Amino acid sequence: MTTDTTTFGDTVPFHHRHIALENRDDVYIVGDVHGCLDSLETLLSTLDLGSNDLAVFVGDLVRKGPESKAVLDRVRRSPRLVSVCGNNERRSIDGEASLPTLDAVDLRYLESLPAAISWDVGGVHHPYHSFDGTVQRFLETAVNDPDVLAIEAAIFRTASGSQVIESLLEAAVQAVRTEAFAPVLTAQYHN
Repeated sequence: MTTDTTTFGDTVPFHHRHIALENRDDVYIVGDVHGCLDSLETLLSTLDLGSNDLAVFVGDLVRKGPESKAVLDRVRRSPRLVSVCGNNERRSIDGEASLPTLDAVDLRYLESLPAAISWDVGGVHHPYHSFDGTVQRFLETAVNDPDVLAIEAAIFRTASGSQVIESLLEAAVQAVRTEAFAPVLTAQYHN
């Protein structure tokens, strides 16, 4: 695995980590732990990560739940667990949110988390960071590249009037096979 600072096009530099998956068996994408260590441990137990497996977190390891420090300790001590920096990590770094249990070592770890993690056929980028310099730039380039045959995107959430959605629509108009989906969350309640 390598970590570098890269630039998409020549516009917006950002902290990025590229991961080679050739020697990985399974890769799991995990969202929003929010300081809930018991839930994280239950999930990791269910996944039963092998030595060649990887769990990639989409940020929001901290805040809301009671054990943010323990979650950070759990993630950072395993080479099979990696994360991007989410909005809750960013708020802690910027001092906009207080987590008294986190110390200077924890904050340095949060600062070290990349804005994006990618691999040859995909990647993760926390949805609360601006899409302008990363996802949007990628989509604009792909839409205008005559060699691109298809664009596939899993969209968790976007703002109203999102340029990401406009670019996907433009790709469809230009006859680029375009597939995008948003996960649907449902809940069943007792009467």
